Amino acid sequence: MQRLGPDGMSSDESDVEDGRGGEDPANPTRPIFRVVAPDWRVREVGEWLEPFDAIHLFSCHNSDDLRSQYPRLQLHTPRTVDRTTRAVKDLPVNAYDPAWLEQQTQADFTVRATNQRYEFQHDNRLFR
Repeated sequence: MQRLGPDGMSSDESDVEDGRGGEDPANPTRPIFRVVAPDWRVREVGEWLEPFDAIHLFSCHNSDDLRSQYPRLQLHTPRTVDRTTRAVKDLPVNAYDPAWLEQQTQADFTVRATNQRYEFQHDNRLFR
C-alpha cells in the first residue's frame, strides 16, 4: 500500500454536487460516490484495497471522534476509470493493467515495472 501511495489510489465522484438529493435509500440527503480507478491499475488492486476502506469505515462509525468528515459511501461497480492519472512507477508488474502496459511505448523508462509479482489477496483471519 505504501508503494502505491496517494497517486495509486482511486478517487470518487458523485452525481450530486451540493450534497443534497443523494442516492442512498437509507439516507436520501447523503450521496453515494462512484469509485474512479486509475486506468493503468489492474482491477485486482482495487479489489484488494476495498477491505481497507471497509475497515476504515467501520472504525470511524464506531468511534466517538467526530472531528473529520464521515466516510463516504462508495459504489465500486460498474468500473469507471480515469485516463488522466499518471502511473506510479516501480510497482510489481501484476499491479498494472496488462492491456494498458502493452500500449506504453517506453514502459521500461516511464513505468519501470518490477519483475516481482505481488499476491493481492488477504488472509481471511483479518476479517474475524
